[in-house]
Amino acid sequence: MNPLVSICIPCFNFEKTIVQAIESAISQTYDNIEIIIVDDCSSDNSYEIVKNISDSRIKLYKNEKNLGMSQNWNKCVTYASGEYVHFLHGDDILLSDSINKKVNAAVSNDNIVLVFCATEIINSDNKTLMIRRYKNKDVMIEGRKIAYESLFKRNIYGEPSNVLFRRDAFNVVGGFCTSLKYATDWDLWLKISSIGNVYYINSVLSKYRVSNSNVTSSLKLKDMMKDDRMMIDNLKRINGMHLPFYVVFIHRFVIRMRNILRFIYMKYFAAN
Repeated sequence: MNPLVSICIPCFNFEKTIVQAIESAISQTYDNIEIIIVDDCSSDNSYEIVKNISDSRIKLYKNEKNLGMSQNWNKCVTYASGEYVHFLHGDDILLSDSINKKVNAAVSNDNIVLVFCATEIINSDNKTLMIRRYKNKDVMIEGRKIAYESLFKRNIYGEPSNVLFRRDAFNVVGGFCTSLKYATDWDLWLKISSIGNVYYINSVLSKYRVSNSNVTSSLKLKDMMKDDRMMIDNLKRINGMHLPFYVVFIHRFVIRMRNILRFIYMKYFAAN
């Protein structure tokens, strides 16, 4: 099987890193890809830089007005033709075999709706800060089981640049929730997990760049907690997923502690 994969790159003011991100998409060993780039009215030279990159697989669009992060993410998927979608943020990087390995995992079982992997966390100078892993081996997990586990721990799937998912599953759960500010991607991973199986690849296949310019670094704790309440409500509405009181209680306690620590780290320790 050789399904089409849409690599979606939502772009807003990424002139310093967008070329590296696009080159990592172009360099994929998996050949049946399209690269969807949607510029959300960047105020820098991002759009002009992308226009000068020549590759027949690139489809470049520019919004008539600024939509904001989550709406632009959804807009990217409306342009996608692939059976599978993989996001790539304009300051992140895909390793060359990322799509190939994730597609091989995705097609290994008809009920797999989402694939994620280990990831390398880097700073603005491409320096490795840490390697983040979920397990020490490749594994397929029943979707609702990993969703519950994630609620007890954290967003174990990682950021959008770390995940490949089925486009039809994205449509079934309603895409990214545009009312969320912080948990937009986590909310989607949980919703998709609730309708199928998930596969984890214990190989570093993506690089996530962390800095004080990240959207989530500027959020307030009260916004994070508001997002969390909305995310729980969204999950309850998907496919009759039952969330007992104790699950919600433990989740909210753990997430409150993690959000406080994340807020401190992003504000005082993340590299510019």
